[in-house]
Amino acid sequence: MRLSAFTSNAAVTSVGHKMSSAAWIDAHYEACAFEYETMLRSIGIQRGWQVLDAGCGTGGFLPIISELVGNCGRVAAMDIAPEHVDLVRRQSGAGHFMCPVTAQIGDLLSLPFPDNTFEAVWNANVFQYLSESDQSIALAEFKRVLKPGGVLAIKDGDITALQIAPVPPLILWRLLNSWAQSDDRQATGMLDSIRIDSRVKRQGFVNVRRHVTFIERTAPLRCAETQFIAGLIDFFGKLAANLDHLPPDDKKYWRLIADATSSRYVLNDPDLYLREAAVLVLGNKGGSL
Repeated sequence: MRLSAFTSNAAVTSVGHKMSSAAWIDAHYEACAFEYETMLRSIGIQRGWQVLDAGCGTGGFLPIISELVGNCGRVAAMDIAPEHVDLVRRQSGAGHFMCPVTAQIGDLLSLPFPDNTFEAVWNANVFQYLSESDQSIALAEFKRVLKPGGVLAIKDGDITALQIAPVPPLILWRLLNSWAQSDDRQATGMLDSIRIDSRVKRQGFVNVRRHVTFIERTAPLRCAETQFIAGLIDFFGKLAANLDHLPPDDKKYWRLIADATSSRYVLNDPDLYLREAAVLVLGNKGGSL
């Protein structure tokens, strides 16, 4: 995969979600696959279940979900981006999954499924794009389509834990603060993910719990890790150039470390280090399966 696939424009889906293009999602998944798959396996999906992957992206989690439910289970995959749904349909048609997988375009605020359909709903890296009021609507929809006792699992990122050495933490924090001041919902969403569990409780789910997984990567990097970090730095470099509240010296710094021809290019640093945090919120609809 060419690193040019991660330019700030290419990282945007057809519906305007940043850091959500197929190239971006696939590289991020591959870079964090061990931790992500461990999180998914921990939620207790069982053989024979019907599971909804709500906001399936390019389908990175579907092989694991289909393995867990087995050939007697079923998975419904849904995403708002048509290009993602097309990819999943092609994968399903090519026999990439261990159970029947259907894919359709849909919105979390109005799920196209009957009440009490699924034993589990998996929702990964989508809540950051929703306002608090829209999160409440989505949670009500998840509850509606779950069977009594069914499992809700929401995974999202906590950007407050992000570190990218050699970037000084204060420079990174100023960037994130300026991004949030620009009224970009995604920025405020990733700063707010630690509150998802309280919103799940308010919606009436029971047995609500939160787990945080730290993901760390150091040089030398695997190919997927290189691709992901290169894309992240490219995104931040272009973001910095367009933020009104960011100091000029910070803009210059981001421009230099994001420039692959610069001696300060971040991927040339032998002590490169990435840390991010993934939040997993689990809850059950009242009743029993």
